[in-house]
Amino acid sequence: MDSRAISFHPNKNQVATLLSAGGLAVCDLQGSFIWKTEENFETIFYSKDGQHIWGVAKLSKEWLRIAVIDSVDGEISACIEIEDVLYDSYLSLMDIQHSEAMMLELGAGQDGICVLELCFECGTIHTKEAFPNQSYIMPAITPDGQNLLTLENDERTFAAFSYPELELIAKQSFQENKDDACIPDYEVIYLKKDLAIIQNMGECYFLLDPLAMEVKGELCFKGYPPIYDEQEKLFFSQIHAFKRIGPFLAAQTSDVREPTTFLLNEAELVCFLENN
Repeated sequence: MDSRAISFHPNKNQVATLLSAGGLAVCDLQGSFIWKTEENFETIFYSKDGQHIWGVAKLSKEWLRIAVIDSVDGEISACIEIEDVLYDSYLSLMDIQHSEAMMLELGAGQDGICVLELCFECGTIHTKEAFPNQSYIMPAITPDGQNLLTLENDERTFAAFSYPELELIAKQSFQENKDDACIPDYEVIYLKKDLAIIQNMGECYFLLDPLAMEVKGELCFKGYPPIYDEQEKLFFSQIHAFKRIGPFLAAQTSDVREPTTFLLNEAELVCFLENN
Protein backbone atom coordinates (compact mmCIF):
# COMPACT_ATOMS: atom_id res chain seq x y z
CA MET A 1 0.00 0.00 0.00
CA ASP A 2 1.54 3.30 -1.14
CA SER A 3 -0.09 6.28 0.55
CA ARG A 4 0.14 10.07 0.60
CA ALA A 5 -1.46 10.69 4.00
CA ILE A 6 -2.97 8.68 6.85
CA SER A 7 -5.27 9.16 9.83
CA PHE A 8 -5.69 6.57 12.58
CA HIS A 9 -9.10 5.45 13.88
CA PRO A 10 -9.45 6.62 17.54
CA ASN A 11 -10.79 3.25 18.79
CA LYS A 12 -10.14 0.52 16.21
CA ASN A 13 -6.99 -0.88 14.65
CA GLN A 14 -7.80 0.82 11.37
CA VAL A 15 -6.30 3.62 9.35
CA ALA A 16 -7.72 5.90 6.65
CA THR A 17 -5.25 6.63 3.88
CA LEU A 18 -4.97 8.65 0.69
CA LEU A 19 -3.53 6.31 -1.92
CA SER A 20 -0.66 7.54 -4.08
CA ALA A 21 -2.44 6.17 -7.13
CA GLY A 22 -5.55 8.14 -6.18
CA GLY A 23 -8.54 7.41 -4.01
CA LEU A 24 -9.37 7.01 -0.33
CA ALA A 25 -9.16 3.72 1.57
CA VAL A 26 -9.60 2.33 5.06
CA CYS A 27 -7.23 -0.52 5.98
CA ASP A 28 -6.35 -2.64 8.97
CA LEU A 29 -2.87 -2.27 10.47
CA GLN A 30 -1.58 -5.13 8.30
CA GLY A 31 -2.41 -3.08 5.19
CA SER A 32 -5.44 -5.08 4.03
CA PHE A 33 -8.24 -2.99 2.52
CA ILE A 34 -11.54 -2.81 4.38
CA TRP A 35 -12.94 -0.53 1.70
CA LYS A 36 -11.70 1.96 -0.85
CA THR A 37 -13.25 4.55 -3.14
CA GLU A 38 -12.16 6.63 -6.10
CA GLU A 39 -12.78 9.84 -4.14
CA ASN A 40 -9.68 12.04 -4.27
CA PHE A 41 -8.84 14.31 -1.33
CA GLU A 42 -5.91 16.51 -0.41
CA THR A 43 -6.22 15.89 3.34
CA ILE A 44 -8.22 13.60 5.65
CA PHE A 45 -8.87 13.17 9.39
CA TYR A 46 -11.01 10.84 11.50
CA SER A 47 -13.76 12.37 13.64
CA LYS A 48 -13.42 12.05 17.43
CA ASP A 49 -15.87 9.13 17.64
CA GLY A 50 -14.41 7.40 14.58
CA GLN A 51 -17.79 7.24 12.84
CA HIS A 52 -16.76 9.64 10.08
CA ILE A 53 -13.75 10.76 8.10
CA TRP A 54 -13.34 14.40 7.13
CA GLY A 55 -11.94 14.95 3.65
CA VAL A 56 -11.07 18.12 1.74
CA ALA A 57 -10.55 18.07 -2.03
CA LYS A 58 -9.56 20.64 -4.61
CA LEU A 59 -12.14 21.06 -7.35
CA SER A 60 -10.01 23.77 -8.95
CA LYS A 61 -7.57 26.43 -7.83
CA GLU A 62 -10.55 28.50 -6.71
CA TRP A 63 -12.96 25.95 -5.20
CA LEU A 64 -12.79 23.29 -2.49
CA ARG A 65 -15.04 20.39 -1.59
CA ILE A 66 -15.42 19.46 2.08
CA ALA A 67 -16.90 16.01 2.72
CA VAL A 68 -17.86 13.90 5.70
CA ILE A 69 -17.49 10.19 4.87
CA ASP A 70 -19.01 7.23 6.72
CA SER A 71 -16.00 5.33 8.05
CA VAL A 72 -17.80 1.96 7.90
CA ASP A 73 -18.57 1.85 4.18
CA GLY A 74 -17.01 4.96 2.58
CA GLU A 75 -20.35 6.53 1.62
CA ILE A 76 -20.51 10.34 1.59
CA SER A 77 -22.68 11.52 4.51
CA ALA A 78 -22.54 15.23 3.59
CA CYS A 79 -20.52 17.59 1.42
CA ILE A 80 -20.31 21.27 0.57
CA GLU A 81 -18.33 23.39 -1.85
CA ILE A 82 -16.58 26.56 -0.70
CA GLU A 83 -14.36 29.13 -2.35
CA ASP A 84 -10.63 28.94 -1.77
CA VAL A 85 -10.28 32.56 -0.68
CA LEU A 86 -6.48 32.48 -1.05
CA TYR A 87 -6.37 30.63 -4.43
CA ASP A 88 -4.73 27.21 -4.82
CA SER A 89 -4.00 26.82 -1.11
CA TYR A 90 -2.10 24.10 0.72
CA LEU A 91 -4.67 22.30 2.90
CA SER A 92 -4.31 20.85 6.39
CA LEU A 93 -6.83 19.42 8.89
CA MET A 94 -6.52 19.27 12.70
CA ASP A 95 -8.88 18.00 15.38
CA ILE A 96 -9.69 19.91 18.57
CA GLN A 97 -9.36 18.35 22.01
CA HIS A 98 -12.73 17.66 23.70
CA SER A 99 -14.67 18.93 20.67
CA GLU A 100 -16.22 17.37 17.58
CA ALA A 101 -15.17 20.42 15.57
CA MET A 102 -12.20 20.43 13.19
CA MET A 103 -9.81 23.14 12.01
CA LEU A 104 -8.93 23.53 8.33
CA GLU A 105 -5.92 25.64 7.38
CA LEU A 106 -5.66 27.20 3.92
CA GLY A 107 -2.04 28.21 3.41
CA ALA A 108 -0.78 30.28 0.50
CA GLY A 109 2.63 31.47 1.71
CA GLN A 110 3.07 35.20 1.27
CA ASP A 111 -0.49 35.43 -0.05
CA GLY A 112 -1.83 34.66 3.41
CA ILE A 113 -3.27 32.00 5.69
CA CYS A 114 -6.89 31.34 6.62
CA VAL A 115 -8.13 28.97 9.35
CA LEU A 116 -11.70 27.64 9.22
CA GLU A 117 -13.62 25.88 11.97
CA LEU A 118 -15.68 22.94 10.65
CA CYS A 119 -18.66 21.32 12.38
CA PHE A 120 -20.93 18.45 11.33
CA GLU A 121 -24.35 18.72 12.97
CA CYS A 122 -27.69 17.16 12.03
CA GLY A 123 -26.31 15.93 8.71
CA THR A 124 -25.01 19.36 7.69
CA ILE A 125 -21.47 20.76 7.45
CA HIS A 126 -21.01 24.24 8.94
CA THR A 127 -17.95 26.45 8.41
CA LYS A 128 -16.77 29.72 9.93
CA GLU A 129 -13.53 31.66 9.82
CA ALA A 130 -11.71 31.27 13.14
CA PHE A 131 -9.67 34.47 12.96
CA PRO A 132 -11.45 36.87 10.56
CA ASN A 133 -9.21 39.30 8.67
CA GLN A 134 -6.11 37.91 10.40
CA SER A 135 -3.27 35.82 8.99
CA TYR A 136 -2.99 33.37 11.92
CA ILE A 137 -1.62 29.87 11.31
CA MET A 138 -3.22 26.60 12.45
CA PRO A 139 -3.37 26.94 16.25
CA ALA A 140 -1.91 24.71 18.94
CA ILE A 141 -4.34 23.68 21.67
CA THR A 142 -4.10 22.88 25.37
CA PRO A 143 -4.86 19.27 26.36
CA ASP A 144 -8.07 20.44 28.09
CA GLY A 145 -9.24 22.05 24.83
CA GLN A 146 -9.90 25.44 26.45
CA ASN A 147 -7.13 27.57 24.96
CA LEU A 148 -5.54 28.09 21.55
CA LEU A 149 -2.12 29.56 20.73
CA THR A 150 -1.35 30.72 17.23
CA LEU A 151 1.23 32.71 15.29
CA GLU A 152 0.49 35.71 13.08
CA ASN A 153 2.18 34.82 9.81
CA ASP A 154 3.17 38.32 8.64
CA GLU A 155 4.41 39.96 11.85
CA ARG A 156 5.47 36.63 13.47
CA THR A 157 3.77 37.46 16.76
CA PHE A 158 1.86 35.06 19.03
CA ALA A 159 -1.73 35.35 20.20
CA ALA A 160 -3.72 33.24 22.69
CA PHE A 161 -7.50 32.69 22.43
CA SER A 162 -10.15 30.99 24.52
CA TYR A 163 -12.02 28.08 22.96
CA PRO A 164 -14.73 27.62 21.79
CA GLU A 165 -15.44 31.37 22.20
CA LEU A 166 -12.31 32.31 20.19
CA GLU A 167 -11.94 35.45 22.29
CA LEU A 168 -8.48 37.05 22.41
CA ILE A 169 -6.72 36.46 25.76
CA ALA A 170 -3.27 37.91 25.06
CA LYS A 171 -1.31 39.15 22.07
CA GLN A 172 2.42 39.68 21.60
CA SER A 173 3.60 43.14 20.59
CA PHE A 174 5.22 43.50 17.17
CA GLN A 175 8.93 44.28 17.24
CA GLU A 176 10.78 45.40 14.14
CA ASN A 177 14.31 44.32 13.26
CA LYS A 178 14.24 41.02 15.12
CA ASP A 179 17.27 38.84 14.50
CA ASP A 180 16.74 35.25 13.34
CA ALA A 181 17.29 33.89 16.86
CA CYS A 182 14.17 35.76 18.00
CA ILE A 183 11.92 35.18 14.98
CA PRO A 184 9.45 32.32 15.67
CA ASP A 185 9.13 29.35 13.34
CA TYR A 186 5.89 27.38 12.93
CA GLU A 187 6.14 24.53 15.44
CA VAL A 188 4.15 25.15 18.65
CA ILE A 189 3.04 22.84 21.48
CA TYR A 190 0.57 24.38 23.96
CA LEU A 191 1.13 22.50 27.23
CA LYS A 192 -1.20 24.45 29.53
CA LYS A 193 -2.73 27.90 29.84
CA ASP A 194 0.50 29.62 30.89
CA LEU A 195 3.10 27.34 29.29
CA ALA A 196 3.94 26.51 25.68
CA ILE A 197 6.89 25.29 23.65
CA ILE A 198 7.81 27.41 20.62
CA GLN A 199 10.51 27.25 17.95
CA ASN A 200 12.79 29.87 16.36
CA MET A 201 14.26 30.09 12.86
CA GLY A 202 17.12 27.83 13.91
CA GLU A 203 14.54 25.23 15.00
CA CYS A 204 15.68 25.67 18.61
CA TYR A 205 12.95 25.31 21.24
CA PHE A 206 11.94 27.78 23.94
CA LEU A 207 9.37 28.04 26.73
CA LEU A 208 6.71 30.73 26.36
CA ASP A 209 4.19 32.05 28.88
CA PRO A 210 1.22 32.78 26.56
CA LEU A 211 -0.57 34.91 29.18
CA ALA A 212 2.37 37.27 29.77
CA MET A 213 3.74 36.65 26.23
CA GLU A 214 7.22 36.24 27.70
CA VAL A 215 9.92 33.77 26.68
CA LYS A 216 11.04 31.95 29.84
CA GLY A 217 14.13 30.17 28.58
CA GLU A 218 15.44 27.59 26.13
CA LEU A 219 14.43 23.92 26.17
CA CYS A 220 17.52 21.80 25.51
CA PHE A 221 17.84 18.07 24.95
CA LYS A 222 20.64 16.27 26.80
CA GLY A 223 23.19 14.94 24.33
CA TYR A 224 21.78 17.06 21.48
CA PRO A 225 22.81 20.68 22.14
CA PRO A 226 22.21 23.31 19.43
CA ILE A 227 25.15 23.68 17.01
CA TYR A 228 26.47 27.11 16.04
CA ASP A 229 26.71 27.84 12.31
CA GLU A 230 29.51 30.34 11.62
CA GLN A 231 28.15 31.27 8.20
CA GLU A 232 24.58 31.82 9.35
CA LYS A 233 25.64 33.28 12.72
CA LEU A 234 22.90 31.27 14.38
CA PHE A 235 22.50 28.23 16.62
CA PHE A 236 20.64 25.35 14.92
CA SER A 237 18.79 22.61 16.80
CA GLN A 238 19.66 18.93 16.38
CA ILE A 239 15.96 18.18 17.00
CA HIS A 240 14.08 18.76 13.76
CA ALA A 241 10.58 17.73 14.89
CA PHE A 242 8.75 17.98 18.20
CA LYS A 243 5.04 17.15 18.29
CA ARG A 244 2.25 15.88 20.55
CA ILE A 245 1.15 12.28 19.94
CA GLY A 246 -1.62 11.33 22.37
CA PRO A 247 -0.29 11.67 25.95
CA PHE A 248 3.31 11.86 24.69
CA LEU A 249 5.56 14.44 23.09
CA ALA A 250 7.68 12.98 20.29
CA ALA A 251 11.04 14.57 19.50
CA GLN A 252 13.08 13.38 16.53
CA THR A 253 16.75 14.14 15.84
CA SER A 254 17.89 15.69 12.58
CA ASP A 255 20.30 12.86 11.72
CA VAL A 256 19.12 11.82 8.25
CA ARG A 257 20.88 8.45 8.25
CA GLU A 258 19.98 7.32 11.76
CA PRO A 259 17.29 9.56 13.24
CA THR A 260 16.35 8.90 16.85
CA THR A 261 12.85 9.48 18.23
CA PHE A 262 12.26 10.23 21.91
CA LEU A 263 8.86 9.88 23.59
CA LEU A 264 8.29 12.13 26.60
CA ASN A 265 5.28 11.85 28.89
CA GLU A 266 3.62 15.26 28.57
CA ALA A 267 2.29 15.42 32.15
CA GLU A 268 5.69 14.48 33.58
CA LEU A 269 7.45 17.08 31.42
CA VAL A 270 5.05 19.82 32.56
CA CYS A 271 5.62 18.82 36.21
CA PHE A 272 9.39 18.93 35.67
CA LEU A 273 9.29 22.35 33.98
CA GLU A 274 7.10 23.80 36.73
CA ASN A 275 9.58 22.70 39.40
CA ASN A 276 12.82 23.71 37.68
